[in-house]
Amino acid sequence: MMLVEALHAKGTSYFDLTERIAGGDPGGRPFHRICEIMRKSRAETILIHREVQTEPRFTEYYNHLADELRHKEPDLETKVTQVTFLSNHLSDPPPVGTLDDEQLHKIREQLDKDSILATCVIVSFKRWNSDGTESFRVGYVYEAIVRAPELGTGDGGVEFPSHYSHVKSTILAVVLNKKNIKISGSYFVQQDGIDCVCAHACLKMSLIQVDAGKGETRMPPTTRRINEIAIAERKRTHKEPFRPKDGLYIDEVLKVLEAEDATPLILDRSIRRSINAYEFTYLLIESGIPAMVVFTHGDEMTSGESPDISHIMPVVGHTLNADKWLPMASMHYSSMKTDAGVDEHRYRTTAEWVCHLVIHDDYLGPYYCMTEDDLNYPRHNPDEQAKTRIQYVIGLIPKDSIVQVAPYYIQDTAAKIFESCCGDLIAKLKSPWRNYFQQHPWTPDTLVLRTQLVSKSAYIKHLCENSDHLGRKAHKSVRRQLLSRLPACFWIIEFTLPEIYAVNQNTFGEIYIDATATEDDLARADEPETKLCLGIRFLDTLFFADGHELDTGLASHFPMFRRLVNETAFQQAKISKHV
Repeated sequence: MMLVEALHAKGTSYFDLTERIAGGDPGGRPFHRICEIMRKSRAETILIHREVQTEPRFTEYYNHLADELRHKEPDLETKVTQVTFLSNHLSDPPPVGTLDDEQLHKIREQLDKDSILATCVIVSFKRWNSDGTESFRVGYVYEAIVRAPELGTGDGGVEFPSHYSHVKSTILAVVLNKKNIKISGSYFVQQDGIDCVCAHACLKMSLIQVDAGKGETRMPPTTRRINEIAIAERKRTHKEPFRPKDGLYIDEVLKVLEAEDATPLILDRSIRRSINAYEFTYLLIESGIPAMVVFTHGDEMTSGESPDISHIMPVVGHTLNADKWLPMASMHYSSMKTDAGVDEHRYRTTAEWVCHLVIHDDYLGPYYCMTEDDLNYPRHNPDEQAKTRIQYVIGLIPKDSIVQVAPYYIQDTAAKIFESCCGDLIAKLKSPWRNYFQQHPWTPDTLVLRTQLVSKSAYIKHLCENSDHLGRKAHKSVRRQLLSRLPACFWIIEFTLPEIYAVNQNTFGEIYIDATATEDDLARADEPETKLCLGIRFLDTLFFADGHELDTGLASHFPMFRRLVNETAFQQAKISKHV
């Protein structure tokens, strides 16, 4: 018989629950963070499943960890507990206390992806005194699946910022021994400080998302597999003996990615210091590409051979504030332009309206918001330029993906293409906007770009099923032409004005760039033989690379592209080289 206890979330102290299940700080901190998210999401019911019968990968983990802990604390008792938070009670009257077989059966029958907000597997270790009191206890979140934060219904609760959790996938969960429950969310792992530290946890949290677009659920690599790869690489490079708790070198992290069939898109800031790491990361996330941020606590940036990876975290989304002051102020106050990042490009980027990156911290918990300044070194004087602690940003794409370069470089190239031809394009428009753009040419202050990797089917669905600002829809011929002329996967770079983006996130059109573009292609973008730009849609006209033009039927600005809620995180990029 399963031992399952049900609690009413509203009447439960999450401090007490954390102490019971996972112990206090620091071990219990990530679980308490999950509880905080559940409070904000207005969970109704908590199910505590004790003495969970786990899979071999769990057993391997906690048996080895128990052996390590027993060097200091002999006679440890090991327990595995699963805690699941539900958005409703699933029964009337609501369940409370230890559930009998009938109650369990009723709840198991109704468990589905809509009712589960989060489910966590916690491994705990205890030692008892002769009088029945605890002498030692520590717990870790072995793994958790947490739905992207969203407001629940009813009163009470605190609103989240405008989260856009782009890196998520459908993960198969087992709850109350009911298998294959599909939960659309993000995967979280806590470090244990012994065999699994931040690099291990980050690799697990990121790699599980990489193959999501194939409709498959992959399991993350085990701690043992990561350590075996790192040991082999450490021996090859003749560095000091490998101890898991000391962490991994960056080359060992990359070796694990290679072994797990993931290809990295790397920003190494010891080489490319001029690139804004925050923007680079945001553009990866906007396309649903899992990203890892490596930063240091030291005073100086170190090279790729340095062991000083102080921390590494996965990035899963971002927040957006369309009412942010600085992007608009930089257009009118000359002293604000450099701070807003306008001078870094010949255009504006939608990253300027992004207030936070949403990250998972394996030591503190999931879904924290990190500002650009959070990872800057302290300024010793007001005039000193801010310097980021970020050492590497690593985007993860499947090994067989056709994508060759990060979206940051795609966007830069698209801006140059658009700048060279926008005057001619404007002259051919039929839209009433033609007069506006002839009188107010685009400048680096007013051109706003946003880049995403899309599939042809998703883009055509978006363009043909939505309406422009005047309520007009695209002509039927647009679907036929795009189906025959566009590849299965490509980059779109949307262009708009700051005022339009801030009010309704609409676009005046898109630049289409080949998804197979290489760095060499980008460097030769202005050469006629480089067929990098597939076409440009500008309001009412589609301009294809072969010179063909098509009336779209659209006369005004149009909603920006959004991936469907039920699409997996990497689906847009999941086009194999073999297709």
